[in-house]
Amino acid sequence: MTLSSFSSSIGYSMTKQTAFALAGLFSAGLVAAQVNLAKSPLFVNKGVTPSLMVALDDSGSMDAEILMKSNDGAAWWYTGTAFNAGIPTFAGLGRNNVSQPGAVNFNEVGDATGDWKKYVYLFPNGDGGNLAGRRSFREPDNGNDHYAVPPLPRFAYVRSPAYNSSYFNPVVEYRPWPSLGGKTFTNSNPAAARTDPVFPLTGTAP
Repeated sequence: MTLSSFSSSIGYSMTKQTAFALAGLFSAGLVAAQVNLAKSPLFVNKGVTPSLMVALDDSGSMDAEILMKSNDGAAWWYTGTAFNAGIPTFAGLGRNNVSQPGAVNFNEVGDATGDWKKYVYLFPNGDGGNLAGRRSFREPDNGNDHYAVPPLPRFAYVRSPAYNSSYFNPVVEYRPWPSLGGKTFTNSNPAAARTDPVFPLTGTAP
């Protein structure tokens, strides 16, 4: 055997070995790709069947039009004599009923009483009936609550998203509600915006 033929034989043998090695790597990769990985921690011996709960809150607070930084989001009108020289006010009493100038009344206890009147509506265009949403600034249910804030200049901040998080914010795009339950909802008319999208007796916003 000549030197050149010996070298060719070695090169051919090395090429075959390299090819077999590469084939082995690829086949190992294919086998690894077919391994079923665990979908839960291996140390968990017994799994728990997943569950889903859908909850719908239809309590009275869901009808409120005010969401302030207070005990429960309401605007609390304090009529007691222990603060502000007995002059009723929506502001000035913070947490623990401590004087806090510039803050809305918090009402730590959260109960509507003779000293604490609860305001949750913006448009006093109802008569206290449930169909109209009980929007009235008089006492509709003898419970010191469900009042509507009078539309007076000194209470204008209640109609600002800076204080009332549920109030219309001009920088936010609002989409109509989905049309369901036999009711159809479309874009609101800015010149005649309804105070309630469902009940026709509530009229339009002034």
